[in-house]
Amino acid sequence: MTFYPGPTGSAPPKTKISGYKQHNIQKFTPEQLQLFQQLSGTVTPGATSGTDWLSKLASGDTSAFEEMEKPAYNAFEKQVGALGNRFSHLGALDSNYFENAISGAGRELQENLASNRMNIRQNAINSLLNQSNTLLGQSPFESIFTEKKKGFGGMGLEDLFTPENIQMLIKILPLLVG
Repeated sequence: MTFYPGPTGSAPPKTKISGYKQHNIQKFTPEQLQLFQQLSGTVTPGATSGTDWLSKLASGDTSAFEEMEKPAYNAFEKQVGALGNRFSHLGALDSNYFENAISGAGRELQENLASNRMNIRQNAINSLLNQSNTLLGQSPFESIFTEKKKGFGGMGLEDLFTPENIQMLIKILPLLVG
């Protein structure tokens, strides 16, 4: 019996070769296939995943950043409170120095958050690009072709090597070898 590798892709291909029977073998686990489909955009819209999260970050969706920025805002509130304490002890809450200190702290917060957002967005874009590049090199299915020769009792070898039997062999082969 002769096996010939066939085309690979994200869905089982349907190829006709005269004198051969095609068998499609799924190379991925169900979890891998689901991830592959999410990355390739073939999963139903609205599914939440790490890819969706990365897409939100990469697009600059403010809702994706709000939770991450809470600690910075809390620290800013503490900093403003500390500045208020310091200037109140000096009796200078109405002074330009206090206003400048508060606006400087606010400006620093804005600059830090903007810088963090840009870094996070760039990292998310890079992660999505890396996933896409990895995806381009993967195929969840492989087709093999068997010759349509008749064996014992009129039963063809293609009847023995059905996709189900091949899948089972792939699963138990490591147990037999190891």
